[in-house]
Amino acid sequence: MGKLDGALEARLKSQFKWLSIHAGFTAPLAVNQELRRGQITVVVTTPKFEQLTGCGSGNAIFDPALDAIFIDQSLVNPVDLAVIGSKGPYSMSSVETFGFVASYASFVLAHELGHRHARKKAAAFFYYGLNSPDGGTLQEEEAADRFP
Repeated sequence: MGKLDGALEARLKSQFKWLSIHAGFTAPLAVNQELRRGQITVVVTTPKFEQLTGCGSGNAIFDPALDAIFIDQSLVNPVDLAVIGSKGPYSMSSVETFGFVASYASFVLAHELGHRHARKKAAAFFYYGLNSPDGGTLQEEEAADRFP
């Protein structure tokens, strides 16, 4: 599915572990590993696999049947970041130096963990169930936003 370089994958694992501990989850955790019963897994994906994961471009989704969070690669590694303002300060930086990338990824992971806590299938992060008959309602999405 999606691939991250070693530093970005390590950051994602660290974020996921920290968020899970503070949310009170005790199940084993995995990032980009085989899905297993009794384990919460984050899988970085791309829109190419949307039919399989339900996760489209720029989105994330919790799948309760698999106990997995699928997160689009662009939320963890925004490849277009380096070209924003090509001759300005953005071009002199990288994903690792932009705190908002890590902060936003943490928010998205915490939001999806909120859906796991509620044990309900969520709609893709930005759709609020509008395009999915089994997707989340606006109230469920707002509750996931407020999850610890």
